[in-house]
Amino acid sequence: MDRHSFLKRFGALALSRALPLTWAAAPVSGQPATAGVGSNADLLERLDVQTERWFDNTFRIEIDELNAGLALLAMARHAGMLSSRHIKAAYGVLVAQWLLPEAEQLVAGRPQWRECRLPKLASPRATWPNDGFRLWHINRRGEALLSRLDIAARPRVIISTGLGCGFSARAIREIQADQRLARRLADAAVFLSLPDSALDLSEHAAWIERNKPFDLAFIHRLSDWPMIDRFETPVFFFLRQGVLHDTMIGWPAGGRMRELEQGLAAIGI
Repeated sequence: MDRHSFLKRFGALALSRALPLTWAAAPVSGQPATAGVGSNADLLERLDVQTERWFDNTFRIEIDELNAGLALLAMARHAGMLSSRHIKAAYGVLVAQWLLPEAEQLVAGRPQWRECRLPKLASPRATWPNDGFRLWHINRRGEALLSRLDIAARPRVIISTGLGCGFSARAIREIQADQRLARRLADAAVFLSLPDSALDLSEHAAWIERNKPFDLAFIHRLSDWPMIDRFETPVFFFLRQGVLHDTMIGWPAGGRMRELEQGLAAIGI
C-alpha cells in the first residue's frame, strides 16, 4: 500500500491514541502536506520542515496548516520515526490553539510531560466568540473560561508578561512595594501571557499567589491584539476609550515608576 492510500484509510488511526479522530483526520485546504511523500526520507524531511515552522511561528499557525502537519505526524508515528522534538513542536501549537485535550492526548505517557497539568476547558468550543479581544482566565478549580475584554468601557493598561519572565517579575515586585500605586494599577491592569509550553496549573497558581493583587489572563489568538506587534515582556499599553495613548517597553534596573505614573495619569487613572 502506498503512503497516500495509507493516509486515506489509516491516517486517523495512526494518531488514534494521541489525538481524537476528528483532529487526526481533519480535512485540509490547499496543497496537502502529504502530497509527494514517497519515502521515509521524504516524510522525515517534510516533518522536520513543518516542525521548525511550528517552533518559529507557534502563535501564527492557521488551523488548516496544523491539520496538515498532524497528518504528517500520524504517518511518522506509524513509520516509527516520530521524535520528541516533533511532538514538542506539535504540542506547542495545540496549546497555542487552546486545543488542550488534544495536546494532553498527544503527550500522554511521555515522561517529559508527566508533571504538566493543563487547565480544563470550561468554555465549549461552540461558544467561543469569533472576534474581539479574546482572553482566557483560569479559576481556582483549574478551569479555563474564554471571554471578550471591552477595552473601551474604561481606561485599561494591557501588560504583556510571561509565567517565567524575570523582568516582569521585577516590575511587579517594585510596583507591589508601593501599595497605593499597586491598588491604582490593579483596577485597570490586564496582565496577558501567551499560552505557551509554560502553561501549567501549578505555575499559574504560583504566579497568582506571588503577584497579588494582580490577575493573569492568556491570549486566545495573538491576532486579536493588534497593539501587540511582537510579543515582548513586559510591555505596558495604556488605553483610554479603546485608543492606545502610550506604550512603555521593558523594566530596567531602577524601574520605571515615574513613567508608569505618567502613563496612568495620561489615561485618567
